[in-house]
Amino acid sequence: PGALTRLGDEQLAAVHRTADVLRDLGHDVFEREIEYPQAAFLTTVARYLRSINDDVGTLPHPERLERRTRNMARLGSLISDARLAQARAAEPAIAAQVNTIFEVADAVLMPGPANRPFEVGELHGRGALWTLNAAAGRVPWYGVWNTIGQPAASLPAGFDSFGLPLSAQLGGRPGDEVTLLQLGWQVEQASQWVDRRPPLDLVAA
Repeated sequence: PGALTRLGDEQLAAVHRTADVLRDLGHDVFEREIEYPQAAFLTTVARYLRSINDDVGTLPHPERLERRTRNMARLGSLISDARLAQARAAEPAIAAQVNTIFEVADAVLMPGPANRPFEVGELHGRGALWTLNAAAGRVPWYGVWNTIGQPAASLPAGFDSFGLPLSAQLGGRPGDEVTLLQLGWQVEQASQWVDRRPPLDLVAA
């Protein structure tokens, strides 16, 4: 929603596996497109950058931050109080449009991260805007739910071909954490996720 991204095959398969688990548990799972408003992405970015600027302003030694972080804070300084207020004022309309899905559903199943995590050093030397776009493209389904302030939960969904954990995400109605916690518990039990433990004899490289 808003960010340019391509959902990885393994990440898409994780969503389908989770949907199958929910169906096996007796839930009615169906596909439905959510029309995310264009303002959702712009509002999320405005709040994100402004919050970086505000946080950096409270630090005793902001000069010790890496250049990329300082540049993100500088971008955030361009978000005026009036623009921030405008972004916040848009949130109820964004939420109302997203929440039309709850006229036909009790929860929304979405992808978690769109692809594998970045490798160590992969973003080294990249600028603030490049990093912002890259990060937004990895987690495009998270920002909107943070912006509208509604409950969301990540669900375990197996492992990818590199042995890294996969996830799917649930989104819920305003204030309805209970439904997501119940669904999450059911999925964890059905997948026996709580019984999985990493081997303790691995040596960190």
